[in-house]
Amino acid sequence: GTVTLGRQYSASNDATSSFASGADWAASGLGYGTRAGDVDNVDTSNRIQNAIKYTSPNYRGVTVGILYSLGGQAGQFSRNAVTDAAVSYVNGPIKLGASYDFTKDPYYATFGNQGNSSTPTSAAGGTNNMASRIYGGYASAGSQQIITAGGSYVLGSATIALLYSNTQFQNLGQVNAIGSYGTKYNGGTATFNSGELNVKYALTPALTVAGAYIYTHNSGADGVGSAKYNQFNLGTIYSLSKRTSLYATGFFETASGVDSTGKQAVADFSGSTYSSNNHQLAAIVGITHKF
Repeated sequence: GTVTLGRQYSASNDATSSFASGADWAASGLGYGTRAGDVDNVDTSNRIQNAIKYTSPNYRGVTVGILYSLGGQAGQFSRNAVTDAAVSYVNGPIKLGASYDFTKDPYYATFGNQGNSSTPTSAAGGTNNMASRIYGGYASAGSQQIITAGGSYVLGSATIALLYSNTQFQNLGQVNAIGSYGTKYNGGTATFNSGELNVKYALTPALTVAGAYIYTHNSGADGVGSAKYNQFNLGTIYSLSKRTSLYATGFFETASGVDSTGKQAVADFSGSTYSSNNHQLAAIVGITHKF
């Protein structure tokens, strides 16, 4: 197998990101095509710091990944630590993946690039990735748990993919979240359930069209809020050569209910400023060149 060290993608991302439109054709790396602010980190909005990752050899289509991220705070070994494990399976047109991720003090460990609570300047204000109204009110969580499972099937010129994730912000009220939305919770857990169905179809060897539907439900916490998010992605890719392609992608999201901040939920694409109302529309065009 392989051991890698440093700032890197999690084992969870390795096993499940290929099933997400936002990590594939829907403006990969820009965030717009993710599930509700990339709450499950499948689209790698947050890489893992100080990480030791082992990836096993492929045995009859099965690959296992294990990651542990050192918290980096002397005398408090578990603070800001990340434990992550995943398994994937590939057999012909079938691809499956599942993962488990547990993070201590997520406001600092992942969203704030592992600054610690005694010197949290790297995690304060706009520099912290937990600025989304979808889950920013849960910045005080003592831990975060993410369970993800998905699969894809190639049928002729089409690839059909499904993805499910369960994200929990646990032990709310434990972390001093400087620069957060400031919503105060006295314990409890906020849970997000997300599902995605996407299809990619090659009309010709050069032209691919794709579409996705994403649903996310935040059940709220401590008796505050419950919100639903619906998103639609639509895209096309045209290959000029083996190395260069043009792409165009559109995104539409609607929101309802009460979000993590205790206010009326608004649409909020990852990587963009949140909307002033319950819907948001975006489009991106670009060119990709592979070196």
